[in-house]
Amino acid sequence: MGSAGPGQLSINWNHTLMFSSTITINRKEKIMYERSRKICIPFQAVFVSILSFLFLFLATSYAYAAKPMVVAGLYQTVGLKSDGTVVAVGRNDYGQLNVLSWTNIIQVATGSGHTVGLKSEGTVIAAGIDWNGQLDVSTWTDIVQIECGANFTVGLKSDGTVVAVGRNDYGQLNVLSWT
Repeated sequence: MGSAGPGQLSINWNHTLMFSSTITINRKEKIMYERSRKICIPFQAVFVSILSFLFLFLATSYAYAAKPMVVAGLYQTVGLKSDGTVVAVGRNDYGQLNVLSWTNIIQVATGSGHTVGLKSEGTVIAAGIDWNGQLDVSTWTDIVQIECGANFTVGLKSDGTVVAVGRNDYGQLNVLSWT
């Protein structure tokens, strides 16, 4: 499979694409001109690149889709709907239920007086009490998972590192060296 007939495309898996076409220059005299062009393209590499892109696109799309879930805090229950919106019920002493305007959320977590949401683009949003800095997540990026303790919040980044904010009286935030 290395030569192409007139008007055919030939794919040579040994890194070559061939295209041949026959063009009539003068119909009356039936003078034919055949043009062949050999394009050297690493076809296997192009094919693998296309498949890799499709796999990553589909994997990323799936990974960032909202999967319905429910979590419970000290006095609140928070739910993530399949459309990426959030609902919450319970005690709202500190604003931890103020999540109804959240969109594009793919995961939720809740502590004793705070709620956090992971957005589809890898950022984090938070509501509730911030006595110990547990809501200081607005600068986090590339986050793939979140969790809450009673008065702290942790996040796993796409590179495997862990970030944490909030109360650290028992060393529960000492995760910066984790990879």
